[in-house]
Amino acid sequence: MDLFEVISAFGSLTAAVVASVAAWWARSSAKQANLAARTLATIEQERRHNELRPLFKLDALRPNPDSNSLKLRLTLAGPSELDGVDSVSISIRDDDYRRGQTDRLLGGATEQEIRRQIWGPYRFRPGTGPYEARADETGRLTRYKYPLPVGEHIEFDLEPTPRPGWSEWTREQWMAGRGSLIKVEIVVCHQKFGSWTIRDTVDAASV
Repeated sequence: MDLFEVISAFGSLTAAVVASVAAWWARSSAKQANLAARTLATIEQERRHNELRPLFKLDALRPNPDSNSLKLRLTLAGPSELDGVDSVSISIRDDDYRRGQTDRLLGGATEQEIRRQIWGPYRFRPGTGPYEARADETGRLTRYKYPLPVGEHIEFDLEPTPRPGWSEWTREQWMAGRGSLIKVEIVVCHQKFGSWTIRDTVDAASV
């Protein structure tokens, strides 16, 4: 191979390397551009999701002054741009989120029994609920699997929480120890915008 052929071969190799590097750079730039676009889209989606976070008004009502039962009214107050939600699940929270993790009560209650017990002044009356929705057997959870427009409300029947079967407390002692705050967790779903988890509290002493 003479000098001309060597130079020609080297030039071809250099051109191939340059072309390969250019192609790699183009692919890398395209990937970075796509990644940046996806990141911006995610940020915008999260911003929009937070912007449309449902606003609820929670009220405790006592329809019968002579009864210890209550109504819990849940009103979807906004935002107006959301128009409505597709489903609402609401559950009674315990007075302490660590219930069942650190408690060891008299009577030999198990962790499962402690977790099953509602540690609060009120629960949903089992088997009741707005329209076709029904509270579960423990009175902790009610799933309302129907649309709820902005400005509308649904109501739930509440009853005093039964004391634990294993406890030695009297009914009066149990209720005195539960206070008056009804703590709830609301999980809201929207087909287009996703879901939100909202925690709220209402004071039963105000009714």
